[in-house]
Amino acid sequence: MMQTGRRGGNNSESGALWLLSDSRSHSYRRREMQQQHALIGRSVGSYEIVRFIGKGGMSEVFEVRHSLMPKLRKAVKILFGHYTPSDSVYRKFQREAQILSGLNNPHVMRVSDTGFIDSRPYIIMDLYSYGNLNSSNTPLPVHTVVSYIRQIADGLAEAHAQGILHLDIKPENVLFADPGKKNVVICDFGIAKLQGATTTKSTFGTWEYMAPEVWRNKPSEKSDMYALAIMAYQLLCGTVPFPYSANPGDMLNKHFHVSPPSLHSHNVAVPKAVENVILKALSKKEDDRFNSVTDFADELESALSIAVNAPTFAANPVPLKQPQVQPAIPVRPAAKVGKPKGYNPGVVAVIVLLMFGVILGALSGLFVLIAATQIPVVAWSPDGNHFAEAITNAHIGDGMDEVVVYNRNFQREGTYEVGTPRVTSLVWSPDSKWIATGCDDGEIRVIYLPGNGWSNWFNAGSSAIRQIVWSPDSTHLATIDVDGTIKIWGSGGKPTGASWGGGGFTVIDWAWDSRWLTIGTEYGYVESWNIVTNQTVQNWHWSGKSITSLVHSHGPSEMAMGSTDGNIAVWNVQTNSIRTYTRFLTSIDAMSWSPDDSYIAAVGKPGRIARLYVSGGGFSSAFSITEMLSVSWEPVGSGNLFIVAGGDNGQLYYWQQA
Repeated sequence: MMQTGRRGGNNSESGALWLLSDSRSHSYRRREMQQQHALIGRSVGSYEIVRFIGKGGMSEVFEVRHSLMPKLRKAVKILFGHYTPSDSVYRKFQREAQILSGLNNPHVMRVSDTGFIDSRPYIIMDLYSYGNLNSSNTPLPVHTVVSYIRQIADGLAEAHAQGILHLDIKPENVLFADPGKKNVVICDFGIAKLQGATTTKSTFGTWEYMAPEVWRNKPSEKSDMYALAIMAYQLLCGTVPFPYSANPGDMLNKHFHVSPPSLHSHNVAVPKAVENVILKALSKKEDDRFNSVTDFADELESALSIAVNAPTFAANPVPLKQPQVQPAIPVRPAAKVGKPKGYNPGVVAVIVLLMFGVILGALSGLFVLIAATQIPVVAWSPDGNHFAEAITNAHIGDGMDEVVVYNRNFQREGTYEVGTPRVTSLVWSPDSKWIATGCDDGEIRVIYLPGNGWSNWFNAGSSAIRQIVWSPDSTHLATIDVDGTIKIWGSGGKPTGASWGGGGFTVIDWAWDSRWLTIGTEYGYVESWNIVTNQTVQNWHWSGKSITSLVHSHGPSEMAMGSTDGNIAVWNVQTNSIRTYTRFLTSIDAMSWSPDDSYIAAVGKPGRIARLYVSGGGFSSAFSITEMLSVSWEPVGSGNLFIVAGGDNGQLYYWQQA
């Protein structure tokens, strides 16, 4: 039925081409060989051999420079001298030279010249010194892997159009083409064959990447697709679906009969839609895979677009320069105050985005016990159908943080494991389909609720994220780090280039038109930043205060600010008037508006939740339970609405309006 293929590295040139990455391993041995090698200084075509790089199973590789253009450097691969034209290895080497010289694609290694030196055939090709995909630290971000697969698929499509099958696609045979590691090229066509050609035995590929039909010695274009899907799996998960076994029968059985483990079981950041595309390309039957490697790459990009770019973030150009403050209202210089005492980076102002009215009555208190160390943040979805909580399990269970989603009947509908990073902030998208979380490792992780899983994650910087907010028009995310740096994020989690730091910033919230970001500072200033024009306005100075919470009302008229001394100020932006409410709490950690903007729920020390009657002029009621970290008022719904709060004792509290 088959002859065993080769295990990676045996009789393969991938080892030699890997050395083009300028690896420094075995440097002493290479220096010694370079000093002694008889080919140094010899000419191959228009090039001079200047440096020994390394050797593989059937050839050795050197760096060469053009005799007339010394800055033009290439690599030359020279077959070992003990092979003769009658050897199969000799014929493979010549076939690779023939194949590469006939391909013209930016993602396939290019051949400049071929010839002989001392009766030994050689191939002159591009020199790459940036490593290969096997040298990458996996798992890689989903969008990075999809980009690599697209480029490799484009190179394979060119080969397939000429009837050439690669048959050894794997990370070692894909080189980085630039120092930024954004572009890749395929190398090592040493075992490639013309489609339809027959052989008496199989020597195709590396066992972990070999499709079932390759084991039968009947490879096709879809065999390269299968290997490419294995590689995508490996780059996303850090492992191949079927790890190497020295028993070829065991490897054959897995490729023929065993389903690959779920990618999500290895990496929760892999969207379900992306996983489905990869698993389809790994189908045991060729007819069940995509029609071509191009179709595979197209579907992968489409799946990623669905998972990451919906809702679509607009890529508005934002200047990179430092914003210049232009005071709109005369202010007095502020005396610098200390950093907020007891301020928890996990405390966030929860923003609700829809306007609905409700007549509020007395508070009735209930609570649900959650097995957690803390619940640092809770948030109702804008449509009022769900609420989410971040659970910190730092000292219990498996120590993994989670995001838990409930329906409005308080029934758990989904649990999404974050891992060891702590979730410090959480926000819903305006359409209630997405949840973005900020973590203390500087990562933003995004959950797609209809897809029932993590859709993407991206790095927001080296500092822990204090707060993350989603613009009402869905076009941007904004983050503030614990060091006070603010960043704006656009399409697919890409930074717009806009950032602002160094002003003692503590808290942020989007204004109603999504162009202005409102910022509170530890010195009591409230400022607004127009992310389109880069204009900044100093709105107000709350003298002697340090602002810890800031949230706009649902209607475009008012904004509430909380301070470390327990005071709340409500600013009417239309009348430019300020109302302050003296302390009912000793500090304000988080606030949330009622749907009709008549009330504000506030939590803070000493372990209280308070209800402020904005329209009536004061605090109307409060409960003393434990130190609360976050609060969210149900934005819309029929009947009585709920206020939900999370405590530092791992309990989730909720109150219903009678």
